[in-house]
Amino acid sequence: MPILRSWFTGARALVRATTVWTVMLLAGPIFISAQATAQNAGSLDVQNVAERVADNQWKWTAFVKGPPEQIAKIQCVRYTLHPTFPNPVREICDMSDPEHPFALSAVGWGVFNLRARIEFKDGSSSDLTHFLKF
Repeated sequence: MPILRSWFTGARALVRATTVWTVMLLAGPIFISAQATAQNAGSLDVQNVAERVADNQWKWTAFVKGPPEQIAKIQCVRYTLHPTFPNPVREICDMSDPEHPFALSAVGWGVFNLRARIEFKDGSSSDLTHFLKF
């Protein structure tokens, strides 16, 4: 019986060691990714402007707001609109309007959470959400 007891004790230690190693392995990249995202995103935010174009219809423009040095690090912004929009995932790689960089314009009648994945020139990305306002 002592041999069997020592086998179980050894097996429990192996399982414990394997579990800790796995958790450390999984937690490592997640933490590094979060650090990289936080470094690049800095104080970036998604905002919008809107104007009424008809009864219950609004033309809105969403854009990235932040310090110019942070905006300069952005490659593209991938916006995900409400699924009722045609082509709800749209990528904008143009910052020709310095007042509204990476601007996306559309016409709609309701508010929703607009998701934006900011893709940086260094290959990292950051996800932001903005509640569209009229």
